Amino acid sequence: MQLFSLFTTLLVAVSATSVHGDAMSNDWENAGVCGSKNANANAAIEAFCSKGDIVVPSKYAQDGARRGNMHARITGNCGGQWIPPEWCRAQFHQICAHGGPRGGGHRKYNGCQLFQLTKKY
Repeated sequence: MQLFSLFTTLLVAVSATSVHGDAMSNDWENAGVCGSKNANANAAIEAFCSKGDIVVPSKYAQDGARRGNMHARITGNCGGQWIPPEWCRAQFHQICAHGGPRGGGHRKYNGCQLFQLTKKY
């Protein structure tokens, strides 16, 4: 029984590592697609996500960051959830890559975090 438990633990650890690696690989691709749509989108994402202690909800997350004509922000009522910078970038890059022709879009994560990448004039 202990051998089965050890095997299960190792399988989960390897799977988690593979999923994380795939997510980062997709982030690189999504960032490239996003940049080809609108360089300001990538700049807004980087400006916003480079802060290491983003918590939702917070004034920082609500206000977001603007670069050129693009605005990145996260709203929600999560009760103080921390957003790691790498996941912040990956989620916004995915929204941008699969969003509108200029990279705009939004998506809800974890049932209460609304990531918004919008064009502002």
